[in-house]
Amino acid sequence: MVRTTVLLSILLTLVSCASSPEHYVARGNQLSESGRYADASLQYRKALQKNPQFGEAYFRLGLTELKQQQVAAAMRDLEQAVRLMPGRDDVKLHLADLYLTAYLADRSRPRSLYDRIAALAGELAAKNANSYAALRLKGFLAMTDAQPEQAAALFRQSLTLRAEQPDVVTALVQNLLLSQHPEEAESTARAFLESHKTYEPLYDVLYDHYRTWNRITDAENLLRAKVANNPRDIFPVLQLSRHYWNEGRSDLMEKLLSTVREQPQLFQSVHLELGDFYSEIRNWDAAARQYREGAAQAPAEALVYQKRIAQTLIAQQKTGEALQLLDEIIRRSPEDEPARASRVGLWLGDGQTGSVEKAVSELKKLLEKAPDNTNYHYQLGYAYARQDAVREASAQFLAVLTRQPNHMGALVGLAEMNIRTQQYQVAMSYADRALQLNPQATAALLVRSASLAAFGRYDETRSLLNKLIHDNPQSQEARLQLGLLNLAQRRYAEAEDIFHNYRPQSGDIRAIKGLVEIYKAQNRPGKAIAAIQEELSRNPQSAGLHLLLAATAADIGNRDLAAAEYEKIAAAAPGDANVALSLGQIYEGKGDFNRAVQQFERAEKNRPRDPSPPALLARTLDEAGRKREAVAAYRRSLAAKPDSPVVKNNLAYLLSETGGSLDEALRLAVEARQSDPENVLFADTMAWIQLQRKETVPALQTLQALVRKQPDNATLRLHLGQSLIAAGQAEAARKELQAALDAQPSREETAEIQRLLK
Repeated sequence: MVRTTVLLSILLTLVSCASSPEHYVARGNQLSESGRYADASLQYRKALQKNPQFGEAYFRLGLTELKQQQVAAAMRDLEQAVRLMPGRDDVKLHLADLYLTAYLADRSRPRSLYDRIAALAGELAAKNANSYAALRLKGFLAMTDAQPEQAAALFRQSLTLRAEQPDVVTALVQNLLLSQHPEEAESTARAFLESHKTYEPLYDVLYDHYRTWNRITDAENLLRAKVANNPRDIFPVLQLSRHYWNEGRSDLMEKLLSTVREQPQLFQSVHLELGDFYSEIRNWDAAARQYREGAAQAPAEALVYQKRIAQTLIAQQKTGEALQLLDEIIRRSPEDEPARASRVGLWLGDGQTGSVEKAVSELKKLLEKAPDNTNYHYQLGYAYARQDAVREASAQFLAVLTRQPNHMGALVGLAEMNIRTQQYQVAMSYADRALQLNPQATAALLVRSASLAAFGRYDETRSLLNKLIHDNPQSQEARLQLGLLNLAQRRYAEAEDIFHNYRPQSGDIRAIKGLVEIYKAQNRPGKAIAAIQEELSRNPQSAGLHLLLAATAADIGNRDLAAAEYEKIAAAAPGDANVALSLGQIYEGKGDFNRAVQQFERAEKNRPRDPSPPALLARTLDEAGRKREAVAAYRRSLAAKPDSPVVKNNLAYLLSETGGSLDEALRLAVEARQSDPENVLFADTMAWIQLQRKETVPALQTLQALVRKQPDNATLRLHLGQSLIAAGQAEAARKELQAALDAQPSREETAEIQRLLK
């Protein structure tokens, strides 16, 4: 019995040890040493579940997370380890090194990281004044503080404690050069490289020094030594090749590169590296050859090489070939995001309507997978701007700024969108934010000049545009704005000269619009039409020019030409509600009510939530005598926009004319007048309905007041005459009706007046 109890006790002890925090950490260490970092992390977490205050587990977990590139998590766990084990200098050193790496990698140099490094260095130095780690950390801080003399002294001192530390030697050489001690810097570097021939960063520091002082031979010899001492590394070979290229010695460059091509087994991804090098020096044909050879020799990596070939085609503006290749890549790898993004860029650069539509569709899909990708948001905003979808474009540019507040493109994009919506103050605020980042940003300055012009500050606008043109003689946009400014100031000859010499990009018709405005202002409508038609002869497929011709023809009263052009546009874009509305108004103006009705009905079908199509349809139906249909159309318009006073007024009048509810009619008329008490038409409608309701006194009072305001208004005098008849004032009524007849009433009103006078 005693023996059994002892065995059970031993067994329980073994089980307890096997599940202790220390056991999990030991197991994690074994897994980490064998490279199984994820499994090791799991063991450390199990240890922390057993003992949340176990500092060693946090320390080991942090180190393992570093090996997995989980920097934020590693920093958090190492900080916890330092808190739990304040006496462990090795833990502090690992955390300090992590802080230092993050600090040096961040160009903004966060003060919080600086302070943490300084604090840890101070703790290490307080414990040991000759701490190598403390001196090293203080040296790097002095280096970032632009104190090279102090940094060099600290690095020298640290090297006396621990010699030949590569990063410290490199930093010492850099600071010796910065503090004007080139001889010591060179001797230190050469001495270190004698015993560390493969340490490449120090070669690079010394090479940059030689190049700065135009010591070309020394620079070349240094790189030759780097190549010789690193025979299986292609980077030094490419570095020396780039040196030869910069010196105009392409023969030596090709000779050197040929040695690489002849021994591809010595290097990894040799064709990829060579192709990238040729791309860097813009030798696209040579780059493509290397990529093709790489694809042939490594079929498993063919997609990588094909994407590189596509980039060479894009760089050479071979858009068609690039698109074909990208289509093939995406067919083989539908989820290849870089390839899809490259294709989007080509579509946007193409500028054709269909291409922009494809770009919008693809960018939406890309954003579903990567909703925080600022570049996709910006490109989608740009695409929407190309489609003149201002609201959608603005939303995408704002999405960029929420993630990257100083994104120049998004700031300028929002400024331009607000110019389009005539929100000039807002546009200028975005432009000013962009100019704070780059005072010479041409796009932002152009937004500012457009805003100044909109505010009527023409002298400032002209001054800014003249400076822009002086600084950027090729800026077509600045010249165009100057032309528009001349147009606004009626300096027609100068404006016309600029517009004639403007060289627009594809689809840009602003200059021809400017010419049209000049000719209309000079009462030369035929010249305006001829200018558009001449441009159309060069660009017969331009939808913008056809729209401009149609709108200009309508504006000058040439309804036949306007109708013909709008019909062409409608045939090409049957779903365009704007075209249908314009065409409907042309036919309405011609008195062709049936065709007008057809167009307004088409517009309403294509834009069912817009109150304008049914309102225009109702007006036309009313003119055509189809009043009950007009009532129904007005009701649909009012349902889409319940606060429209014009629709309320028109519906109220029609209800009174078609036997509808006079109570409803009066309510609508009163609401319309309340929204605009000074509107004579609204007041007349209300009075007319009151008259229909036998409310003669208020109707008479309202109409008398209106006639006093507009004594030459035949409609008002007719209605006043009718009110006087209803009030039994026959003589006064006759007098008003005669005055109405003298005020040139419409044909229908004339007939009614004559009937009442009999």
